[in-house]
Amino acid sequence: MIKYFLLLTILSGFTTTASAQLHLYWSSSASNNIQRANLNGDNQEIAVDLQNTPRGLAIDYERGRLYFANGEHNSITSVTLNGSEAYSIVSVTKPIDIALDKAKQELYYTDITSQTISKIKTDGSENEIIISSLPSPGFLDIDYLTQKIYFTSQENSASKIYTAKFDGSDIKVLISSPYIISGIAVDGINQKIYWLERGNDLLNRSNIDGSNTKTICDAGKTSIALEIDDINGFLYWASKETNQIIKSNLSGSEISVFLDNIVGIGGIAVDIKNGCSRVETIYDTIAVTDTLYIDVDLTDIIGVSKTNIIKLYPNPTHEILQINSGLSYSVIKDYSIKISSPTGAEIFRNKFNSQNFSINLSKFGNNGLFLVSILDENNNLILTKKIVLH
Repeated sequence: MIKYFLLLTILSGFTTTASAQLHLYWSSSASNNIQRANLNGDNQEIAVDLQNTPRGLAIDYERGRLYFANGEHNSITSVTLNGSEAYSIVSVTKPIDIALDKAKQELYYTDITSQTISKIKTDGSENEIIISSLPSPGFLDIDYLTQKIYFTSQENSASKIYTAKFDGSDIKVLISSPYIISGIAVDGINQKIYWLERGNDLLNRSNIDGSNTKTICDAGKTSIALEIDDINGFLYWASKETNQIIKSNLSGSEISVFLDNIVGIGGIAVDIKNGCSRVETIYDTIAVTDTLYIDVDLTDIIGVSKTNIIKLYPNPTHEILQINSGLSYSVIKDYSIKISSPTGAEIFRNKFNSQNFSINLSKFGNNGLFLVSILDENNNLILTKKIVLH
């Protein structure tokens, strides 16, 4: 009998980090522009010029758009990643920070003057206030896994971190700090919240529900604008005292200077990341709003190759997920696909013994993170990937 060897890779319609040049972007009110550099710190350049007082940033890498809080024109502005085709999406009295929901093409933004948090479609339609009467709303982020926004509010020299559903309901206080919180980032993959405190100059972390709070490192004086790259496992923030962008791992145990001579930073953003404010197909994380393709490259002992493509669809789905086992499904008919909760509880299992079958997502119970595993004919684990259901 011919023995086949199995090679599985995840593909999608999006560009992955394997083929994309990643950048860190930052806004500078001192230079009146938005700049960027590669994630190794090289090739620093101006991305968007002649934009006075830019603040919070959000990036839609796949669609080639950058969004920022525009302090000069009191608006949320959209611009291409090379700085062309800039236009105002909505007028805002004093915007501070923004976050992007890529799947729904919606922006969330804070307005410190009107004391509100609003959301709006990226085309400028459906603008609505979702939270009002919020003292000095500042920084915010969103998380697909919990389907919630996370945001800060300041009263005098004390601050709080809140959470709410995407529609602004079910507001809860997660963190109360006696200091000014000057940056927040949500790690959706590991379900953590990070925040900077100005006054004690610390970088802190907690679970996504606000429990298990701990300080992970000294962030330096007048730190601001926290951002997370949860694909590569790094945090970035700015120190206004030293005019540097600082980089650390997620535990805060390894800290280094990413860039020197950076002044007037108001916001930082990584162009591709997952979890905290975006979901796309990066490494082993996918969303059911994208079709999942699994390439099965089958090579026999004499070197003859076959390719079988397994597809999970439609795009999008909220109930029934269809699985097409590919034209050569009979070759892997004794292999199985298994879906489990993050704790390992099995939710679904099926062999590839038919070309088409389906999964009822309502059996999963909740939105969030789940694990897709491929097992061989002896139930040995071949590969596990993550899916985000929302």
